[in-house]
Amino acid sequence: MTYFGVRYAPAPWHYPIVMTAITTPIVTMAGAIAGAVRLVREPLQGELRGLRERWEDQGFRRRALGALMGWALLVNFTLNSLPGTPKYNGLRLFQPVFPLIALFAGVGIGWLARALQAKPAQRLEGDRRLLRLLPALVVIVAIALPLRDLLSYHPHQLSYYNQLIGGLLGAARAGMEPTYWGETYLDGALWLNEHAPQGAVAWIEPAGVEATMRMYQSLGLLRADIRTVAGPEALAQADYAIFQNKSTEFTDISRGLLATRDPCAAVDEHGVPLLYVFCMTDGGDVQ
Repeated sequence: MTYFGVRYAPAPWHYPIVMTAITTPIVTMAGAIAGAVRLVREPLQGELRGLRERWEDQGFRRRALGALMGWALLVNFTLNSLPGTPKYNGLRLFQPVFPLIALFAGVGIGWLARALQAKPAQRLEGDRRLLRLLPALVVIVAIALPLRDLLSYHPHQLSYYNQLIGGLLGAARAGMEPTYWGETYLDGALWLNEHAPQGAVAWIEPAGVEATMRMYQSLGLLRADIRTVAGPEALAQADYAIFQNKSTEFTDISRGLLATRDPCAAVDEHGVPLLYVFCMTDGGDVQ
């Protein structure tokens, strides 16, 4: 995999932490930090001597919940940061951290909503309706902003990076992988349906993804007359060459295509190509 412009196998220990920081919506991350601080500083009712008194205290129970969630987050990050733990292909290998971040964010956003409601309570005493709506407005904004970002990447949400790294374009410039899981090959299949002549042959790289294209064909997502092939020896018979923008999967063939030809089509997201389609019947040679 490529991480900040350097090829690793596996990635450095800090990969899970950094990737979480630059792929979680900023509003969600800020809410999670606020929620963690709030749970740690949850006020207690008084001096709690016995175990029974502690569990009857709402503040203590919230602190305990925060400690449990924080411990779970720490364990997940620690295990996924160990030298022998696989670290590659985005977030999928440490996904359990995200429900925990979401829980912290819910606490933080709820606390912010209540705090904003309490602060102007005296000034807005004459407008109780606005005061009651304020928490709902905070929650709506906290949901709407990340949702807007994710929808702007549809259907390529796996390529999402937040503003800490400058979005997908900033991530690509920093040497991060813009795509990795092969979901863009469906876009390639749909492009072939619209543009490929009858009986066209499409060369697919990496070779394992050719089975995915055949699956799309069995589901009716790729025209039945289109034939897919893979492997270096099959390129000569291909009308099209299709591969994703993942440099660690590039072979001499794909690097040669990128160096000597312009793609006849590409799947772009936020100004970054995710999938290339090369037309092979124009008489050019792959160096």
